[in-house]
Amino acid sequence: MFESMKKFVLILLMIFFCISSCKKKEELVIGDWIKVKECPQTGECPKPDKGKGSHLIILPENYAKYKDNALNDKEFHLTYKLKDDDINFNLADLNFNLEYQILILDDKNLHLLNKKENMVEYFERQ
Repeated sequence: MFESMKKFVLILLMIFFCISSCKKKEELVIGDWIKVKECPQTGECPKPDKGKGSHLIILPENYAKYKDNALNDKEFHLTYKLKDDDINFNLADLNFNLEYQILILDDKNLHLLNKKENMVEYFERQ
């Protein structure tokens, strides 16, 4: 009886540890990301330097900033909504929406598929 109770407690502790150590997507996406390349979803990269060096800063509470080096570091203030594997950005000043699918998200990499342009944007955590 005591042995089975010990196993049960051990299993519960392992489950709790696994759940508490896994970061949620909402937590992983927050950070300062720098664009390293942009390529069509097909995989060929005719212009891999397009947009390279641009910063995407994703903040808590659904706010974000995008600094575009192609536009002389013009900074855009955004709001975003995260749902499943989709992240949608809204440029309130321009009444413009950008829809992305999150392909890869971990501690170091963020790969976003721009649904309208069918382009994958590759970011690394700064």
